[in-house]
Amino acid sequence: MPNYNVSSEEKIKKFEEENSELFQNNLVRSFLNIPYNKRVYREAIAVPTPENKQKLDMLFKHFYFKIRFISHISTTLKFNSINYDKKMRLLQSRFSTTLDAPINSSEGEESFLDLIANEVSFGALDDFLSKGDITDHVSCSILYDSLNSLTEKQKQVINLVYVEGLSDTEIATLLNKTQQAVSKTHKKALKNILNYIERYK
Repeated sequence: MPNYNVSSEEKIKKFEEENSELFQNNLVRSFLNIPYNKRVYREAIAVPTPENKQKLDMLFKHFYFKIRFISHISTTLKFNSINYDKKMRLLQSRFSTTLDAPINSSEGEESFLDLIANEVSFGALDDFLSKGDITDHVSCSILYDSLNSLTEKQKQVINLVYVEGLSDTEIATLLNKTQQAVSKTHKKALKNILNYIERYK
């Protein structure tokens, strides 16, 4: 760990005072919460060589890319699950219309619904239509493969978040886990997706 002298500490302090608004930015604060990032930042301010500045710049760009990409994956998965849900609702609507259509029968104007519907069968239909795997919702092959690379626990949480639309708190109640444990699994799953894509892109 670098041993900064008084002059170096003064440089860092002065820089932070002159750029106080910068350090109120959540992204910057998250970046500096990582010990290695903070060491690189302090070194770049204390010893502002082109090499140190470039190292800090590249490190921040990489950090920002990860944050943005994870956010993009999250948004994409949610968007696709919403579209999937809309398609399923439309399918259910069309299916119900078909069931209500009359059948020409010698015994009267019966419908398909009269012939086959019962509470159990429609419960099963609703259950079937509401289920699905997150991989059913994506068309991008590398994203599909990255989802399949997750552990069963991670995939279960991703499904509950993006297919069922549950919050981490609701999932915690459903799985009898703590909200922190679910949140950790959720974030780890997204990071694993990112890492997979980075390796195979």
